[in-house]
Amino acid sequence: MTHTRVGLVLLLALVVLAGCNAGPGDRTPEPIEVSASEATVPAESVSGAGFSADGVEKVGVDRSGTLSISGDVEMDLGYQVRATGWRATYRASDSETVFGLYTVPMAEPERVDARIDPLGDRSLSEVVAGAQTTYGDPGDLEPVQNRSVTMLETETTIQQFAGTATRDGETVEVTVYVATVDHDSDRIRAVAVAPRGADDWDRLQGLFESVTH
Repeated sequence: MTHTRVGLVLLLALVVLAGCNAGPGDRTPEPIEVSASEATVPAESVSGAGFSADGVEKVGVDRSGTLSISGDVEMDLGYQVRATGWRATYRASDSETVFGLYTVPMAEPERVDARIDPLGDRSLSEVVAGAQTTYGDPGDLEPVQNRSVTMLETETTIQQFAGTATRDGETVEVTVYVATVDHDSDRIRAVAVAPRGADDWDRLQGLFESVTH
């Protein structure tokens, strides 16, 4: 076989390969279906912090997009993720402070060295709203400080924000705490929302440090 024909065969093979891995605009990829294990806080830790459990429920999270693959051949790989995650919520018995755990599985496309976070394209406000059911439309979230805790045996940074949210139809000022930990094949986001000025950090710290998965 001549060099010209060999080059043509290789070119055709690459075109076919690129077509099989085309982005969403050219081809609808097979969805990647993944499920998470729920993260919760033990009952004794919940009651010890002066909280009560609201419940644990499944949540569906879908994401689609394109991965840019580089190497010997560069191409864009379209993906669709259909994830089943969990939301566990807790409420302070003597205030409007809430704590939520939003757990999703990390998706891994076949034959590609990549991990896709189903919530990775969501904004901070969307994550805070999705992690609990008391406060809606979190907005104007401005960083205040970072705190450090040990969560699931991992030294973890908790980001603290000041902002606003709606509660019972009214806009209120809130303090928001957010921590993210990867554990096994899941990603866990722990979120607390408290009325601005509430002195709840000490007991919230106990909830962050008591998360199990």
